[in-house]
Amino acid sequence: MSSDSVGTMLSSLAQSVPQVPLPVASAVSLSVSAWLLFRSRTPRRTRAIAVGKERVLILGATSGVGRVIAQQYALRGAYVCVLAARNGFEDRDVNEMVKVRESLEKGSQASPEGIQHAVNAAQAAVNGNYLGPLVTAVTFIPLLTYTSPSPSILLLSSAAAVIPPPTRSIYASTKCASLMLYQALQIEHPSINFTFVLPATIEGDFRASAVDNPRDWSDWCIRAIDRGEKNLYIPYYYRAGQVLYWFWPALVEWRARVKYNFRYIIANADRESY
Repeated sequence: MSSDSVGTMLSSLAQSVPQVPLPVASAVSLSVSAWLLFRSRTPRRTRAIAVGKERVLILGATSGVGRVIAQQYALRGAYVCVLAARNGFEDRDVNEMVKVRESLEKGSQASPEGIQHAVNAAQAAVNGNYLGPLVTAVTFIPLLTYTSPSPSILLLSSAAAVIPPPTRSIYASTKCASLMLYQALQIEHPSINFTFVLPATIEGDFRASAVDNPRDWSDWCIRAIDRGEKNLYIPYYYRAGQVLYWFWPALVEWRARVKYNFRYIIANADRESY
């Protein structure tokens, strides 16, 4: 193929491609350049604290994501203090949540036993998912403020805190409460960087059947702390789910019913005229 024919072909191809307006092309170019610059820069926290001099406190480090993050920090040379959370909701009262569901499925009337189980499960969830983070914040925020050159706090929350899931109302509401608590605390303590991790499902004691392994996400959590990121959605497209819930809640609610197999319960409710 001659150079003239190649030139003619490229010229015709250029004419057939729609022209991008200059302002749009400039905006896209600047956005991509800014994103690449942000991704390539040294993490903000590691500029203030050497990796080998970090002091890390991890609550709930006996299993799941907490355990893996503790191992990752230890491997990179940080001073790590780990605490168990065996008195929290995830270990002590999972059976209570099951009893609530079983009691309420037996009949159309909520029995006194079922109501009491709901109260017990709610109290356990509040203790583990809200009071635990509250006590931790009150205890350690003053220490972080005065002793760390780059204080950071990571709250492992849940996507259920921002996208309501059926059949998990107690869990979701208490996770939402602790998330709002820490979001308010970050306004009150601007010198501390707060990172909120909102996973869809992660394998752990509470959700052993989840497909996501905590080791897959521990690096993301540590990287988010190093870079000073505010919100980390796992998987990332759940951020779009939260935004979509603002504009089209009916669609998100329908998908939530499908995801948690809630349509069968609705069918039974209609048939029994609840």
